[in-house]
Amino acid sequence: TVLDVGAGVGDTTRELRRHKCVHRIVATEASGFCCLRLQFVADEVRWTRSLETAVAEDEKYDLVSLLNVLDRTERPDSLLQNAARIGSRLLIGLVYDPFAEHFVQPHIFEPSLPIEPKEKNIFKCIHEHNLDSFESFVNAASGCLSNATGDFIVEAVARTPYICCPTGLRSSTNKNTAVKNTYQQEEAITFLDQALFLLVNPNIRRYS
Repeated sequence: TVLDVGAGVGDTTRELRRHKCVHRIVATEASGFCCLRLQFVADEVRWTRSLETAVAEDEKYDLVSLLNVLDRTERPDSLLQNAARIGSRLLIGLVYDPFAEHFVQPHIFEPSLPIEPKEKNIFKCIHEHNLDSFESFVNAASGCLSNATGDFIVEAVARTPYICCPTGLRSSTNKNTAVKNTYQQEEAITFLDQALFLLVNPNIRRYS
């Protein structure tokens, strides 16, 4: 059983569905439009902004997917802790941006959403380290994620490309010489690397 948090239009939800071991997917999303799309790929869709209110206290999942949602929430650590409470495994996607000037990125599609960088969160923890390479980013993020989720340890890490539209980019990414820009229909598409972390709690058996 999988919980896909902030599932968007369902592209990754659809990919998760391809795995034979996945027999049920519950998706959460803050966008009503995206929820309509998700109905075609998820067994259940919950329109919500808060994981804490979207999931009952006794609900448990084999995998909680948090792909590129931590930088779009005002309380990333709370989201991580809630995910760790209900899942035996966590799939987390983080974009590698060594030049980030802000620890929490304003929500791409709703600029008016109030974002409050907290005194100590996962992004501040990561950027306290010297992020001079993708490997250093992975090492820093692995330790910070483990600390933020309690008993969870990083079981596997994968490096994948991440595509952003210009409106979703922090101005600081223009300083990154590794960023490659291409143009399609006169709109810039920026390619960044991201890391996918699979975390597991060795003290919890599979829920189903």
